[in-house]
Amino acid sequence: MAQLASVSRRRSVLAFAPHHDFLAAGIVEGAAAGPGDVCILSGAGESGLELGFHHQFKEVTKLRSPAPVCRLSWSKAMWSFRMGLLAAGLANGQVAVWNPQLPDTPDDDGYFDRDFAVEINVEYLSEERPQRAGLLHAHGRSGNLAKDIAGEQSEDECASDWEVVGNSGGEMVAKFSKHAGPVRGLSFGYRSNSLLASGGTHGRVLIWDLNDLSKDEVSTFEFTEGDSADISSLSWSRSDIIASAANTGTSIWDINVKPSLIRKLPWTTNASTVEWSPRNENQMVVAGHYYDLPSVQLWDMRQLGRPVKKFCEDAKGVVAVSWCPLNDFLLACTGSNKIVLLDIKKGEVVYEVPVPGTCSDIRWSKKSEALFALSAGGRVRLYHIAPENEVTRHLKPEVVI
Repeated sequence: MAQLASVSRRRSVLAFAPHHDFLAAGIVEGAAAGPGDVCILSGAGESGLELGFHHQFKEVTKLRSPAPVCRLSWSKAMWSFRMGLLAAGLANGQVAVWNPQLPDTPDDDGYFDRDFAVEINVEYLSEERPQRAGLLHAHGRSGNLAKDIAGEQSEDECASDWEVVGNSGGEMVAKFSKHAGPVRGLSFGYRSNSLLASGGTHGRVLIWDLNDLSKDEVSTFEFTEGDSADISSLSWSRSDIIASAANTGTSIWDINVKPSLIRKLPWTTNASTVEWSPRNENQMVVAGHYYDLPSVQLWDMRQLGRPVKKFCEDAKGVVAVSWCPLNDFLLACTGSNKIVLLDIKKGEVVYEVPVPGTCSDIRWSKKSEALFALSAGGRVRLYHIAPENEVTRHLKPEVVI
């Protein structure tokens, strides 16, 4: 494992673009006072986050956030948003959704324009103007749309359920205000990528349909785990089953049936993260950043009485996990400031290495099994990891941090 690039960045949560080589990093609560921001990073070398470059990250776009960020999720491409939508669960109870303004598809030679960077509503940041016109443009609908949409609400809810705040490329296209506390659970649907699930305090989970933001209302579906539950993580399976992790445990939901709750998993109190396998719709991992759930648990929908396997025992718990998109490996960063690579299929720890500083998030690239990003020690770092055949052959590879 070798570090390819890094950038100074306060504690952040991360999200890779599904189809392009870009990484979003949002400053978390506690690391920023007042409004936060989400920056989108690309490699200063060729072709985005290309394996093998040894340059610093380059900030391509900065998105202004109304509050510090708790969670990020980046959707697949939609008919009107070719780069997908980037959503953030915020510390003030809101959910912000942006149409990321990024360089267009690569040149014929496969490279992005490396001299190009832009900030929302600000002049070009780079010293040299891009060599070709139209490198950056607003995908999808044109013009501006700004209005408040009043929906059904109880007395303790905000005056507006959601607000369309603009729909040109690189700007916030919607802002939802139905959660009473920090929104730490956030995930786009796997098959229905226009559906966005958000979860926060009081066990409340909302499903937002972002298929057409020009409508006068956004369709929502709501379920709750109970007032005492504080949701910390949400994940959709390949078959669009939702798993939620909370201080009260881990629950599995099917929004297509009533009642929606399928099962509440035992032995998962104080779960802080849950992730469905991108390759197996029946398997997911659950972990906790607490002493009473100090390991990564592998669960199978066909055997919900107890976890199939347990990995990565750590007295200080597990901060975040991320599946490899192409095989059965899993990355975890722990409260003891270690990166752990797990072979889920074989049920073993491949290796673990220390990291510099406190970990806040780890994400595997959605395009490549060789790249992952880590936020730790006041920096966002991009790493190269050996391909599957090399990982299994060398259990103690050379590590460069």
